Amino acid sequence: LSQRELMRHLESTSITALSRNLADLSALTTRKVSGPGLLELRTDPLNLRIKRVFLTRKGRRFVKRWLSETAGS
Repeated sequence: LSQRELMRHLESTSITALSRNLADLSALTTRKVSGPGLLELRTDPLNLRIKRVFLTRKGRRFVKRWLSETAGS
């Protein structure tokens, strides 16, 4: 998804807050320190103004584990 598409699925979130939170879940946070590396932000090759959001392998494992834990409770 693009950041804007993702924002449509979230309630009461500004694009600025969303961008900051996505960056803080990537390998390099907004403070330019090492982050958890759960997401990867890639520039869309057809429109360089659009950033696409992808789960990394680590992010997919985290989501899978989190969903299995929440299903058990």
